[in-house]
Amino acid sequence: MSLTQEIGRAQQQVERTVLERALGKQRTSIADLSSLLEKPVEIDAVLSSSKEGYTLVLPIATREQTLLEKRLLSTMGTMLEKYNSSLSHVNGYHAYTFTSRPELGRNLHLQAGDVPFKVHITRTKLDLSQPQNVPTDTNPYMPSQKLGDRIEVAVDTTAAKNYNLIPLRKSERTQFPGYRVPFIIRYGKDQQITTHVSSAPKSTPRGACAGTYLASGIGKLYKAYPRLSKATTATFKVLEPGKIYEFVSCK
Repeated sequence: MSLTQEIGRAQQQVERTVLERALGKQRTSIADLSSLLEKPVEIDAVLSSSKEGYTLVLPIATREQTLLEKRLLSTMGTMLEKYNSSLSHVNGYHAYTFTSRPELGRNLHLQAGDVPFKVHITRTKLDLSQPQNVPTDTNPYMPSQKLGDRIEVAVDTTAAKNYNLIPLRKSERTQFPGYRVPFIIRYGKDQQITTHVSSAPKSTPRGACAGTYLASGIGKLYKAYPRLSKATTATFKVLEPGKIYEFVSCK
C-alpha cells in the first residue's frame, strides 16, 4: 500500500471516529431529554382563603403564554370544574376562584399533553381575591330585555375553546346583568348553572356594565354540549330579564 493510500485510509478512520462520537453525543442528548420528560415538572401554586372564598393562583402569566402553559391551564380548568371554579387573575397571573373550599391535596398530578406535572399547593390566609373595599354600584346595570328575547353570542375565540368560556364583545356584554351579579342559565331538561360576568379591573364596582366573559360553571355547559367547542355562536333565550336565561343552541 502506497503512502498516499495509507494517509487516505487514516483520514477515513478519523472521520468515522469523529462521526461516531458526534452521533453518540446526540444519542445521549435524546436519552437525557427522554429521561427528563418522564419525570414530572414540579411547580408551586398558592391557595388563599378569604371571607369571599378561595383563590388558587398559578405561575402562568395572563400574557404571552407558551403552548405548554396553555395546555396546563386547560387541563387544570377541566380538573377544577367539579368545584364550580371561575377563571380569574391576580397581579397578571392566572387564578381560579371558588365560593367554597375545594378539596385539594398538597399536590396535584396533571398531564398536559405528553408532559407530566406535579403542582405543589401552598396554603395561605393572605387575601388574594378581589379587594373587600371594592364598591358596589348604587344603580347596578340591568339589560333592557323582555321575555322570549334571543341573544346570539360569538364563541369563536381561542380562549373560549381552551378554557370553556363564553366571551362577551361590547355589544353582547349589554345583554347580561352587571359585573359579578349572579344569574342563572338553564339547559337540557332540568339542569342549570349560576354564573356571572367576570374579568374586569380590580377597581370595577360590582354591578357595573363591565367584564369580558362568563366563566363560572360554563364548563358544565361545554360538557353537556360537546359541539359547543367547535361552534362559532351560541344562542340564549331570556326567561326572566337579567336573572334567568336558557341555552337554546349553538352552531
